[in-house]
Amino acid sequence: MLKEIYNAFKEIINDPNHRYKSWEHCYTFFKQNRKSKDIDIDYFSLHLFAYLSSWGMLRGSSFLLQKDFKFHNEIVEIILDSRYDSLQDLDLARINNNDVDLLMEIKNRIRDSYFDRTDLVNGTEGENKTASDTLVSKILLGTLCCSPAYDRYFIDGLKQKSIPNRNFSERSLFQLKKHYNANLNQFLETQTEISNLAGINYPSMKLFDMYFWELGYEADLNKQT
Repeated sequence: MLKEIYNAFKEIINDPNHRYKSWEHCYTFFKQNRKSKDIDIDYFSLHLFAYLSSWGMLRGSSFLLQKDFKFHNEIVEIILDSRYDSLQDLDLARINNNDVDLLMEIKNRIRDSYFDRTDLVNGTEGENKTASDTLVSKILLGTLCCSPAYDRYFIDGLKQKSIPNRNFSERSLFQLKKHYNANLNQFLETQTEISNLAGINYPSMKLFDMYFWELGYEADLNKQT
């Protein structure tokens, strides 16, 4: 097992109510219910809101802090669009041009939706807010699990392995695929073990996210000591 992934996962083993469980709750709910005949958009949005809160996206500088959970309803409707069914649990080992085109399309739709609806934040009119790659990729990781989350530690982890193109882009995704396939057996072995421990399947994008997040986190700790 890749020790970096286990180090990230062991927090859940030690504490079954750890905030990291929020990903499991959100991901599982979206996957199990995206094709339901009786979809309650508010309930999807509440799961997404709780996950983003646990994962640090409702901090003081974020426009999301000033919005309620129903603000995500339009985002949920985009994610549940059947056009994106093929992105569910996207396999990093086999990602192709069509997959990446769809990923960039849904990324841009989510960004546009937030931008169009943030002309008023906390009672103040001003410039519309642009959703960061971190926010959009975390949403996609927690719902469709079709992308890692391009946050600070994940990007720092990519730096540790000298992987170029560290923004949420077409080039980056193919760079990630290259590294994943070069270490495929280790990732697949770890995926089996972690999924058995969790009791649910951890898709390749989630495992890859955990690995590089932990690399970046450990590198930051080493700088402080």
